[in-house]
Amino acid sequence: MLRLVEIFAARVAPGIINIVSLLAVADFLLVGQYGQFSLVLASCAAVAALSTGPIFHAIVPLYAEFSMKGAGNRYDSQIFGALFVAVGSFSTLGMGLVSFGLIELPWLLLYSSLALFTASQPILRARLQFWRYGMAGLTQALITLTLVLWEVSASPSVPTGIWAYVFGYFAGFVVGWLLCGAPVPRWPDRAMLRSSAGVGISFTVSSFSETALILGVRYSIMLFGNPQLLGLFSLCVDLAQRTVGVVINVASFAVVPRAYKSAAQGNSSEFRASLLRGAAVSGGLAAVLFGALAVLDRTGVVLMNSRGVFSGVAFAAVSFAVVIDRLKKMVLDPLLVHSGRASSIPICYMIVAPLSIISVAASLRLGHEMPILAIYPATYLGAAALSLVAYLRAPRKT
Repeated sequence: MLRLVEIFAARVAPGIINIVSLLAVADFLLVGQYGQFSLVLASCAAVAALSTGPIFHAIVPLYAEFSMKGAGNRYDSQIFGALFVAVGSFSTLGMGLVSFGLIELPWLLLYSSLALFTASQPILRARLQFWRYGMAGLTQALITLTLVLWEVSASPSVPTGIWAYVFGYFAGFVVGWLLCGAPVPRWPDRAMLRSSAGVGISFTVSSFSETALILGVRYSIMLFGNPQLLGLFSLCVDLAQRTVGVVINVASFAVVPRAYKSAAQGNSSEFRASLLRGAAVSGGLAAVLFGALAVLDRTGVVLMNSRGVFSGVAFAAVSFAVVIDRLKKMVLDPLLVHSGRASSIPICYMIVAPLSIISVAASLRLGHEMPILAIYPATYLGAAALSLVAYLRAPRKT
């Protein structure tokens, strides 16, 4: 029970506050403006995942191994060293884009603060220090919400919303770094880079392939749809990821590191069993939460339908897609890594993403919006099915 409370404080509490922040931004901005804001936020997150992915995706799978060898503190310092090099390099390139007027400075700062925050958090997760993880998350969430209610409400605009998230993510990073023990960044050695690249690059390509899918759908709506449709769809995606998606994430934060620990100890059967148990419980809880949200929506407590009929239906479709994707990441992706088929993770997205984006663009070009609600979840079902086939074809470890 104490561990459940700990996990709640680490993930659910900051998540709830972040939901309130998004709803506040959506309320202060026009629907079309929210679509622009959400698209900038998602684009910066995509670049952050691409630039730091080989670092943070490898932390949870590898941390237990380095810790058992007595190299945990050294590994922490090298993680921050590699992180600063990656973010600094991309920020330098970004300054060139800013100077030519291709992007705005707040976008670049949002990328930097978001990348630093998200890439450093897995250290505390891998240590199973969920209270500390939660403190960093709460710092980010509370400061963001405060700035949204203070600044965005007074001056509703897309840049004002972006600045609120810039300061929130940077504050969360500073607190997280301090709670990690304020490790002094150091240049990573070849062993660390080699081991991280072996795991992290596959996950990075996979994550970016998935992100490219989401962004591709949004940019297709922007190009072939209309600003209101982009805002409605973006709001549904943002809420689904932070409600039903977070339920599965909460379980993943405890289940996946422990499962990898069992694998590191040579207990492959417990590794698989723990992942499946976590998926069953979290999937059931996600279904219950969606049902509760649907009831609240019908009673008028959650005003999804006030933003248009499309948004209410879209929330159901997007929620289903998010659940499928999160369960895939929780179970199938770790299984593929453990079986030596990590390269299959991005390939699955690379196969389904272009087909999905082309289908969405074609549907909107023909003037039809509703088919998107079938295309979007079908894409994630296809990726999960391909991942399952890849795992079943992999040689078994005992």
